[in-house]
Amino acid sequence: MTTHLHVTTVDDKRTFRAAAAKVGRPIRVVRFATAEPVRKGSAVTMAPVVVLQYFFAEGDRQWVYKEVIPADANGRAPLDGTLWHDLDKEGQGYELMQRSGSF
Repeated sequence: MTTHLHVTTVDDKRTFRAAAAKVGRPIRVVRFATAEPVRKGSAVTMAPVVVLQYFFAEGDRQWVYKEVIPADANGRAPLDGTLWHDLDKEGQGYELMQRSGSF
C-alpha cells in the first residue's frame, strides 16, 4: 500500500490560518536559524535569518506556510508580527516541533 501526501504551500498568513481553523488541527511550528545570501551593493554576502515553517495535516494533504525574518544589526530577528507570535499571544494551539538557536 502506498500513500501519497499532497503538499499545499500557502504564501499568506490569512489563508493559512483560515484553512487551519476550518480543519481544527493544531499548527506545528519548526523554527531555526540559518544564513541566506543577500546583495549589499555589488557584493553578495550571507546574512543571518530565522526561518519559521508552519504546517498541519488535512487527510492526505499537508498545508505549509513559511516566514523568513532577517536579523537586525545586533543579530536578533524580531518575531513580532509573525504567525508564531500571533498564535503565542492569542493562546492558540500550536506545537513547537524544533528549537534551534537562541530566541
